[in-house]
Amino acid sequence: MRIVHLATGRDWAGGTRPVVHLVRALAALDVPQVVVTSRESALDRQLAAAPVPDVEVHALPWRTALDPRALPGILHDLRADSPDGGPTVVHAHDSPALALASFVHPADVPLVVSRRSSRPVTRAALWRRADLVIATSEAARGQLLAQGLAPEAVVVVAPGVPTRALPAPAGGHGVRQRLGLAPGTPLAVSVGTLAAEDRLPMLVEAASRLAAISPELHWVVAGVGPRRASLLRRARQLGVSSRLHLLGPIDAPERLVAEATVFVLPGTRDLLAPWLLEAMALGVPIVAAAVGGVREIVGENAGLLVPRDAPATVADGVHRLLVEPAFADVLVRAARARAAEFDAARMATAHLAVYRSLDSHS
Repeated sequence: MRIVHLATGRDWAGGTRPVVHLVRALAALDVPQVVVTSRESALDRQLAAAPVPDVEVHALPWRTALDPRALPGILHDLRADSPDGGPTVVHAHDSPALALASFVHPADVPLVVSRRSSRPVTRAALWRRADLVIATSEAARGQLLAQGLAPEAVVVVAPGVPTRALPAPAGGHGVRQRLGLAPGTPLAVSVGTLAAEDRLPMLVEAASRLAAISPELHWVVAGVGPRRASLLRRARQLGVSSRLHLLGPIDAPERLVAEATVFVLPGTRDLLAPWLLEAMALGVPIVAAAVGGVREIVGENAGLLVPRDAPATVADGVHRLLVEPAFADVLVRAARARAAEFDAARMATAHLAVYRSLDSHS
C-alpha cells in the first residue's frame, strides 16, 4: 500500500508536527509514502532538515488550494503506481489539501482527511467528499457529526508522539543562555501561532498577576502570527515586557519544550496537542485550557486543566506548580504514563488499519 500525503505544511506551530510524526512512524513499518507539500513550507523544511529514509518529498509551488502550478506534480503522484503494485491511498492533512485532493484525485483512489480540531469546519460539504475522516478526538468527531457528516464516515485515531525519540529534559535549546537568564530561571513556555484562537494574551495577563509573587518567572513563546505587535504592546502596558520573550519560529521547538519549568497551552486549538503530549512525555508539568481533545489527552490527573479565557486560573495554575514541587511531581508521573498511551507507533498502526479498511471496501 502506498500513501500519498497532501499537506500545505504552512502551519508552523502545530499542524505540521503530526504529519512528521505519522510519516516517520509509517516509515518504520515499511509503508511506501510520498509527501506532497508547498515549497519552503514548515513541513518542507522539517523533512529536508531530517529526511525520513525511503520517503519521497515533493515540494511544489503550492500557495492556494487549487494552485494551477501545483496540479501537474500532484496529478503525477496520485496516478503513479505503488512500488509493490499495491493500492494507493491519498491522505489530506488540512482543508486546502482536501480541496485540491477532492478536485483531482482519481475516482478509484481512496481519499482520507485528518481533522485535528474540535472547532467547526468551514465547508462541511467539502469534508463529505472524503471517503473517510480521521478525527483525533471524540470532540472533533462530535463536531463533524453535528455538521452533517455520517457516523460511519468519521473514525477516531488519537494523536501520537515518538516518546523514545524526544530530547532529554533540559536538553538542548539553550534558551536561558540565549536570553541572558541565569541557569535555574523558571520558564513558562508556550508554542503557538500568535493568533486569536491561541489565546496568548492570557499569558500576558497571567504574567502581570504573577509579577509580584514570582518575580523570577519568565514567559517564553515560540511562534509566528498576526498578534505579535499587540502582545508586546500589552506587555509594555502591564509592565512585564522584560519577562515576556517572543522567540518567533525556532528550529526543534521540542527542545524548548524540554527546557520548560511549566508548559502552558492557553488556547482553543486542540491541533496544538502534539506539543502538549511532548511536554507530558518529557516530564514537564502542564497548565492547559480544558477544550476539545485536550481534555481527552490529559484525562483526570495528568495536568492542570483550567477554564478557557480565564487568565487568573492560568496564573494560579502556573504558580501552584512552581511552589508545590511535590504536587507537580505527582502530575508529571501521571502525565508520563498517560503519554505512553499515545505513542507514535500505535498511532501509525491505527492509521494503517484505516487505510486497509478503505482498500477492502473499494
